[in-house]
Amino acid sequence: MKIEKAPIGIGEMDKIPGGGLPRASMILLAGNLGAGKTIFSTQFLHHGATNGEKGVYVSFAETRDDYFRNMLQLGMDMEGLEKKGLLKFMDFVAMEETGMSEATSMMMDTIDKFGAKRLVVDPMTAVL
Repeated sequence: MKIEKAPIGIGEMDKIPGGGLPRASMILLAGNLGAGKTIFSTQFLHHGATNGEKGVYVSFAETRDDYFRNMLQLGMDMEGLEKKGLLKFMDFVAMEETGMSEATSMMMDTIDKFGAKRLVVDPMTAVL
């Protein structure tokens, strides 16, 4: 049985898992602050969007403006992709723990209606 892959878009990184990450799977990136989790996951979304796959970035740590500015400095115009209808940024930075059920419902609704093929939730610890 062949497993369909979603290319990451980071040079040699796609070769390690045999052509990308398995589609329809959940991948947990773990590491210390500054390890590159946000950059890695953004590259995954950026690569998908620049190749026609819509993505959703859910942020519990960084505002839309900060995220777009930081990623632009790394050569990824995520705001431009959002304007083209290839990316949705969901800002839950001010979300309180009591609102997690509502946030989850909003995420699922957005993913479904937008037709997203890629999803990043950053940081996942906020959801857990």
